[in-house]
Amino acid sequence: KEHKTFLNIDIGGGTTKFALVHGGCLLESAAISVGGRLVAFGQDGKLIRIEDPIRRLAEVAGIELKLHVKLSSGDREKLVKTMVDVLVSSIARDDPDDLIGDLMLTSALPNDIPIDAVTFSGGVSEFIFGKETQDYGDLGTDIAEAVKKALQDKRIIYPVYDPGQGIRATVVGASQF
Repeated sequence: KEHKTFLNIDIGGGTTKFALVHGGCLLESAAISVGGRLVAFGQDGKLIRIEDPIRRLAEVAGIELKLHVKLSSGDREKLVKTMVDVLVSSIARDDPDDLIGDLMLTSALPNDIPIDAVTFSGGVSEFIFGKETQDYGDLGTDIAEAVKKALQDKRIIYPVYDPGQGIRATVVGASQF
């Protein structure tokens, strides 16, 4: 309607997908291994799943992940900060560092297309827009809170539009697995 170029940021369980769109047409896309369910916690708070990409993020965060061991709140914060730093840098379309290069599943987004606004979709977007509050034993709520803080702090400089259908895009991510 507004003839703007949007960056849709689809934060799912295992990946974040970026789509630059204008007038309903896809201009560019990218994907990176950052998502809310790269680790999962049991009801006792102990790690019950650790996916490979999160090990690289943990290494950069300076923490060690072990199955059947609780992650301290400080280590959890460090891990989420590292994840959101990667997302913020990807959204800003900074030159990819080694970490981002290791996590990219595609080429990075080009930085020559101006962005007018961002939207969020995927499971984590439900927490960003306050449509979901239930803890699913992963980092989804933590990532959403850190993304909201990055928006407030203007680390993500673009205005945000709520697409209204956040979780629907997750089916595409699930089909990858």
